[in-house]
Amino acid sequence: MLGTLGGGLEWAVVEDGSDGGLVIITSQTCDLGAAGPGRMQPFFDVSPVVEIPPGYDQSKLASILQWEVSYLLPVTAPLSQNAWVADLRLSMPISKGLLVGRQPIEGFASEDDRLAFIEAVALRKRRPALADVLSEDVPKSLGAYIKQTDKATPEWWQQVEQVRLRIKGDRLKPNAVGLIVCESIQLSPEQRKVWRNWRTLGARILRPHKIKLEPTLFGTLDALPARLYRDSVPIRLTDLGRPPAW
Repeated sequence: MLGTLGGGLEWAVVEDGSDGGLVIITSQTCDLGAAGPGRMQPFFDVSPVVEIPPGYDQSKLASILQWEVSYLLPVTAPLSQNAWVADLRLSMPISKGLLVGRQPIEGFASEDDRLAFIEAVALRKRRPALADVLSEDVPKSLGAYIKQTDKATPEWWQQVEQVRLRIKGDRLKPNAVGLIVCESIQLSPEQRKVWRNWRTLGARILRPHKIKLEPTLFGTLDALPARLYRDSVPIRLTDLGRPPAW
């Protein structure tokens, strides 16, 4: 099996029994043990880890290192001066017996990096199934809006931790949706107005699908109701510069 990261960089899965390179474990730690929950888990999942050569496209590499590519995740404790990434497009079940006699290699420079990585892995598993207009068109429109709007005072988006969607009706065929802006620091009325002004663009996108756009809601991380958070879904906006789970 052959895979490519773009820019001429490829990896391969070999079947001749030789050690073809490095992999990263993406299963829960408790599944690896011989006792406890691990007793019921004879396999664990791995994904390939690839070294990025010096000549690799630097703009693509920057996107990867900033967590902007959902399936290519940085490994922050590399074995060389070059960058290393895990390719989540391939996930393989491996017998736990293969761990016997092998020495693990630390993949991350800090616990924060380790948590960021596994959050990104979990996001690929738990991301909700949504109508295409919600999973593709709305995030694309919001991303462009962030890049193009009110560049002189970017605090209106820099102080936002996450944007979520509250959805009425079936998530694949919704009747109405609305934005929830989760603020790391409470926005001023003027800053909130910038978010509300996206409404014209949003309504135009949703109208052909007969989806009503409801008013935008705001709340800080300390004040946002847990029920509202639980009953909504995140929008992945890499332009916010937030951790991969967002």
